[in-house]
Parts: sequence; structure tokens; C-alpha cells
Amino acid sequence: MAANPYSVQRVDGQKPSIRRGIAFLLCRENAGLNAAETFFRLKPNRAREVRTRFDHWIDGGQPRDNWFHGWPGHPMYKHCFVFKWKENRQNHRLYGFLCNPQPTSRPGFQLCVLATHRTKNERETDERELEIAVSLRASPDVIMAIQSIYPDVKGGKEQWVN
Repeated sequence: MAANPYSVQRVDGQKPSIRRGIAFLLCRENAGLNAAETFFRLKPNRAREVRTRFDHWIDGGQPRDNWFHGWPGHPMYKHCFVFKWKENRQNHRLYGFLCNPQPTSRPGFQLCVLATHRTKNERETDERELEIAVSLRASPDVIMAIQSIYPDVKGGKEQWVN
């Protein structure tokens, strides 16, 4: 069996929470998954700004369209999520998806897994970004990578709800 090309990296230094968490999806074979790389290259002030948005979401804060949002009413993209910021007249986006990797041990826990970074100047979201997130969320290798960091063990058996 080939090694899993995906791995998950928690966002160090984030506010601890039993309700929500944020992580980056990495892939050694796919340079298109660039959310972590982009985030860790941010200048300190910009990184603090984005971390503040992460903390607001982790605290259960309501979506602020200029900070983050999902598409809960959309049947295909209801698990997609985006964090936003502006820099040098560019609209930056970190796209990913929401999941509960621990439905048995922590049924109320929600994880935002960020995968891609894009800049955009159009009003509407490029649906290709959302389709990437939907595809990654359903990938058995991605699920396995998430479970390696967020195991849901009860009675010796791991669980996953898709």
C-alpha cells in the first residue's frame, strides 16, 4: 500500500476550543494545495489579522462576509468554507471545508480544513474552488489524514461521518 500523500497540520498558537478547530491540508504530490504555505508566509501583522478571524470563528462568532463564511444553504457546497482578507488591493481567500472528524467522542466538534489559497477580484466565487473542497472532503486519503490527527476512538473502533 502506498503512503498517504496527504497530511494535516494544526494551526499552532490558535485559541484552544472543544467546539472548533482549524487545520491545513498538505499534499506532497500537489502544489495546488497552498493554503498553509500562503498563511505561513504572511507578514506578522497580516498573520495576526488572519489569526484574529480564525479566533472569531473558533469562538463561535457569526459569519462576517468580509472575514469568513460558508455556503450552508447550497446543497452541493454546504460544507465549504472560506477565510478572507485584503492586501495590496488583492482579495485573498483560503478555501476549505468543514467536517466533524470525531462524531462519537466529540459530536459537537467542527473542524475547518483549509486547502487552497487564491486571489480574486470578481464578486462571485469561482465554483472550481468549491468543487476542489468538496472532492477533498470526500477523499478516503484526506479522511485518513484528518483521522490521524483527530482520531475518534470509542470501543476500539474509529468513526467518520461524511
